[in-house]
Amino acid sequence: MIDTERAEYNDVIRKLTTRLEEAVGEIDRLKNVVAKVVTGTDDAHSTLRRIYLDEAQSPNTRLKAAQASINFEKSRLENVPPPLDLVAEPARLPLHELVRLRRARAKALEDPGFPGGIVPPDHPRARAWSCKTEAELQEKVRRWEDGEDISGGNGDGSNSGGSGDNTAG
Repeated sequence: MIDTERAEYNDVIRKLTTRLEEAVGEIDRLKNVVAKVVTGTDDAHSTLRRIYLDEAQSPNTRLKAAQASINFEKSRLENVPPPLDLVAEPARLPLHELVRLRRARAKALEDPGFPGGIVPPDHPRARAWSCKTEAELQEKVRRWEDGEDISGGNGDGSNSGGSGDNTAG
């Protein structure tokens, strides 16, 4: 064997050794990737994300990985019903007017014939003053101040409202 042949063989061996080291490095890298996927530290979306962010990959591969992962990163907007079925409340009375109305109702329910001088809650006169809305209370107070009998009677069917003093003092 002459020196030129020996040099050629050494050059081929050096090239093959370099290629073998590269192949071993790639095998080790792939083993690590497989280990991550198998142990659960890397999921499908993160793998796709790594592929489409890797500029060393071909544009076609990166595009396919981006298309596959888009639904995980940006979910589609879906029609959602409104969270609440809102209804506007009627306008509230000013506080001074509400206090005036409630004082008038309290005055209308005063009666010295009952213990404590007040009509009990289960009495027909008290039930007649039961109001669901402020507007209903406003109307009853207006009628009471005008002298109308809205007492609902005294429980014996005679519909006499008591003292007859309808001043809203």
